[in-house]
Amino acid sequence: SDAVVLTTADIQDGTLYKVTKKASTPVQIPLHPDLVDALAKLKPYSGGYYFWNRQTEGSSPATPEGNFGKLLAELFRDAGIKSDTTDVHHVSHMLRNTFAVDLLERGVAMADVSLMLGHKSVKTTELYYADFTKKYMDTAAEKIRKVWALE
Repeated sequence: SDAVVLTTADIQDGTLYKVTKKASTPVQIPLHPDLVDALAKLKPYSGGYYFWNRQTEGSSPATPEGNFGKLLAELFRDAGIKSDTTDVHHVSHMLRNTFAVDLLERGVAMADVSLMLGHKSVKTTELYYADFTKKYMDTAAEKIRKVWALE
C-alpha cells in the first residue's frame, strides 16, 4: 500500500525514505538503479504522487490502496502463488517477506534487515525470519569458522 502513495519527496538520491505505518519507525531503503530510472521517467500526479491521481484535497488513499491489494491478490492467484488467505494486506505482505528473506540469503546481516523492515528490535526480525532460511544459518556458521581460522 505504500507504493500506491509513493511521492517524489519519498525518494532522495536513490533512497526511499518512509515512516512505517505499524511502528511509526523511519526507514531508508536503497533502491535499485533501474527502479530509480523508471520512476524518473514517470510524470507524477498532483502532490507528487507516482501512482495515485488524487482527485480532491481531502480524498483518502484507502480506495486506491484497497484496489491495489485486490489486483495484487489476483496477480498472485493467476501466477499460481498459494496463499492461505485472500486478505489483501496479507497477500501484499508476502512481498515484504520475500524482500527480507532474499536479503538474508544474500548475506545481509539480520540487524541490517531489521532496519530495512522498520522493526524496533532485531528480536522481532529474528522471530519471523531466522528459521526461514537455511542459507542465512549456513552463512552465519561459515563466518564463525573464518573467525576460528584467524586464532
